[in-house]
Amino acid sequence: IIALHGMNGHAFTTFEYREEDYSFMWLRDALPKRMPKARIMVYGYDANVVSDVSVGRIRTYAETFMQKLRLIRKDTKRPLILIGHALGGLVIKQVRTVIAFTSIILRLNTVRHLSFRTLKEFSTLSLIRYVE
Repeated sequence: IIALHGMNGHAFTTFEYREEDYSFMWLRDALPKRMPKARIMVYGYDANVVSDVSVGRIRTYAETFMQKLRLIRKDTKRPLILIGHALGGLVIKQVRTVIAFTSIILRLNTVRHLSFRTLKEFSTLSLIRYVE
């Protein structure tokens, strides 16, 4: 499971709830307990943009993400779940295009299922079904 943050976001704090003396990051604090066999990561990229979020830039983010994923992903038989917040979701959608048109990515054969839904449509149980 890899989570991608949104525009002007941060890889960790985007998925974190914070109060004065309390911090809860569901990818770190809840998901591993429910899915102990899952490898859970966040992916950070420079999304500090003021006004220019063009299709070309999103494609560059997607291509860079897939190149880095290729370097760390050794076991291609395990399912891959990508979670995106805002711009991160657009990057994930662009990954689909990169997979379709880039020969390096075609050799990976790692993404078995791409489902574009909002997090509200997913419960922890439904994520577990995807992994198991």
